[in-house]
Amino acid sequence: MTSPSAPVPRYLPTLTEVVNPPPSSDHASSTKNPIDAEQALADRIIERLMPAMQIKLREIVASVIHEEIRAMEPRLMQEVQSMARQTVSQALAQDVELNSV
Repeated sequence: MTSPSAPVPRYLPTLTEVVNPPPSSDHASSTKNPIDAEQALADRIIERLMPAMQIKLREIVASVIHEEIRAMEPRLMQEVQSMARQTVSQALAQDVELNSV
């Protein structure tokens, strides 16, 4: 996986619902209103781009998750080492108590 060349934004917008425009049976009616024609064109472009955008979004999310895990690694390692030391200390204390009796 390649890392992005630009910094990845912390929060990414997500698409929660795909809305497909109703099929137009009459092309002439869509050209009567230029706003509707522009919207229809935008919808068709977005529909064509959606698979590539979904792939790119997955790559970006995977990269962000990977970076977050790498950033958390030292902190997690400290916690594990601290718990291991505490467990060993408790085990040694119990062993000393059992051997002194």
